[in-house]
Amino acid sequence: MISHILFDIDGVVLCKRKRLFSKVLAEEFGASEHEDMLPFFTGPFQKCIVGKADLKQELVPYLPKWRYPHGVDALIVNWFEHERTLEDRILREVAILRAKGIRCFLATDNEKYRTEYLWTNLDLKSQFYGIFSSSILGVRKSTPEFWAKAFEQVQAIDRRSVLVWDDEEENVTAAKAFGLSAEFYTDFTNYLQKTANYMN
Repeated sequence: MISHILFDIDGVVLCKRKRLFSKVLAEEFGASEHEDMLPFFTGPFQKCIVGKADLKQELVPYLPKWRYPHGVDALIVNWFEHERTLEDRILREVAILRAKGIRCFLATDNEKYRTEYLWTNLDLKSQFYGIFSSSILGVRKSTPEFWAKAFEQVQAIDRRSVLVWDDEEENVTAAKAFGLSAEFYTDFTNYLQKTANYMN
């Protein structure tokens, strides 16, 4: 019987992005997404995601290349506001699950500022018992170590009683490798059907 569910944020609790923020930014300010922006997202940003670098500090030398005139704090606000559309159907289901006594958590690959933004500014803290972020745990969800650290904190008795929903298959594979129940999120209807099967 499932006692805990860990939900991915981007693509599950938040709607899938229609357009990457980097593409929007490049078009607005005339930077090259490939030459100017990609080096940041494939380089320093990856360290930010696992808590080994500070996003605000790492962004500073890139703003001139991106032709962004408003400073780091303004960029971060624009970035986070661009990617904040909640999937209300999932949140309604979370409320139903919680009413049944199932403890619901968030599991995300995110740097510390966006983790805090999602938890506090979007008020996800009022709907979930906790958040497990790669920037806090120091590892990504694609590693069994992430799920081991999360499992230790949820305090479930049995690994199989913890269900993970994620829209990236490598994360589902890693969760299963640790021994958790895990499903690949494709759409809301599929989510309802598979979650119901776990509850029977």
